[in-house]
Amino acid sequence: MRALTVVAQLQRRWRYMLPALFCALAAFAAPAQAGPAAAEPVQLREDQDQLARAQGAVSIRVHAGGWGAADPRDIARVLSFVADVLAPAFPRHAGDVIDITYRPEGPVTMLERMPDGAYRMYLAVQDTRWDQFTYQFSHEYCHIVTNAEQRVRQDTAVRATQWFEESLCEAISLLALQRIGPLWERAAPVATVPGYAGAFGEYAAQLINQAHRRLPPGTAPERPLETWYLANRADLQRDPYVRAKNEVVANALYAWLDSTPGALEAIGYLGVDGVQPVGAGQAFSAYLERWRTATPPRLRDTLMRVPALFGITLPDAPAMRVATR
Repeated sequence: MRALTVVAQLQRRWRYMLPALFCALAAFAAPAQAGPAAAEPVQLREDQDQLARAQGAVSIRVHAGGWGAADPRDIARVLSFVADVLAPAFPRHAGDVIDITYRPEGPVTMLERMPDGAYRMYLAVQDTRWDQFTYQFSHEYCHIVTNAEQRVRQDTAVRATQWFEESLCEAISLLALQRIGPLWERAAPVATVPGYAGAFGEYAAQLINQAHRRLPPGTAPERPLETWYLANRADLQRDPYVRAKNEVVANALYAWLDSTPGALEAIGYLGVDGVQPVGAGQAFSAYLERWRTATPPRLRDTLMRVPALFGITLPDAPAMRVATR
């Protein structure tokens, strides 16, 4: 397998470089601490037993260097905290190891795993901007649990539907921000200024309410994306990294994730059959059908709300093959 292409990396990098909402908070954060001389990953050994007992726990290791005033040990604690909120929905990825390094160009997760099987992730946050860490990490973690590494075997075939994965991962970031705030209020993984828990929800609200994410006035509420999707389908298929369009879809998918029990778990079966040969330029409906085929029966009704958002009706399902680890 090879790493994510340079072009794809460049396309994805710029979309995350959002200004911090809480720069003033950062000014009150702990002063910078010198990291280790060598860029060895910092891993939370004292927390590993606790993490291992948590359902779907993942291990986070963070390399020193580039993080500004943020201590790599605190970064690992915060990202483990975020992962613990999301990971129980993805048992197929229980026990994953994620190796994280700072890179100013922007966040990305490589399709090629490290020699020890860890996922290699890069983030582009400095200082103690824990809402930004949550936002970027959640998006990249979504690529892992939606089995993006399978794309390397069929790059041409998946490009026409890659926009959906990008939109879904943006939706996961919004969901994570909304869920982290109340948990942070009760038991923050690191010391912060009073009231910092509110930063997560406020950041999510700012993103959700951005003008470019809104559907045109008069959109039918029962199928909010149907007309918009038909008008924008060609653009999405041509370039899956157009933020102004992806984030319209992301808002609708966020509403689905936030209001539908089992929705988060269902996305863990997206792309699990990526090793199967498919025709180049596969239709979105075929992509959704493959997702349904790989999903356990108890989650299919949950998943079927997604095609309905786009006005797509899938054929009656034959006997399903359920993906296993």
